[in-house]
Amino acid sequence: MDPKRWCVELNDGYFIPVPGFGTYAPEEVPKSKAADVTKLAINAGFRHIDSAFMYNNEEELWLTFLRPELVRTALEKSLKKLQLDYVFEFQLTSEDMKILDGLNRNLRYLPFH
Repeated sequence: MDPKRWCVELNDGYFIPVPGFGTYAPEEVPKSKAADVTKLAINAGFRHIDSAFMYNNEEELWLTFLRPELVRTALEKSLKKLQLDYVFEFQLTSEDMKILDGLNRNLRYLPFH
């Protein structure tokens, strides 16, 4: 993908592809298919994967930990499994944030430098 044509530059200088792959599927679709189709999308070149808690398929797609001390480990394992160097967004819901003690509630991201 040509970054100048198919991507947008973020404030930090990284680029994110405009075309994204959505992982939502209706309830009648087996959840095991979500992982299979997402792998196909990654193999086809997608690097912008859209996922959300409300899709109710995160266990099939991602390694998920809620304990604060395991968030970085979970992210690093996910990156390794996905064969990526970084993700644009590793979102936590407001419920997740309640679990993560000691964070500044004004933060909108967790800096992992």
